[in-house]
Amino acid sequence: MKCEDCKEREYKVTFSYEPMSALIRGYGSIKLCRRCYIKRIEKELKKINENLIEQKRLLVIEER
Repeated sequence: MKCEDCKEREYKVTFSYEPMSALIRGYGSIKLCRRCYIKRIEKELKKINENLIEQKRLLVIEER
């Protein structure tokens, strides 16, 4: 079976934003190759780091 993102490589990872729903109900998961899975992780880490910087900036403002 091919990766659902790139449709080129074989899938290696089953991914879900809602893992409990995927486990219990059997839907909501997608098949990804390792390269596409890493891209998703990097994208989420970028969002997390941007949020962290913003929250630190807000904390400095609040503590003045």
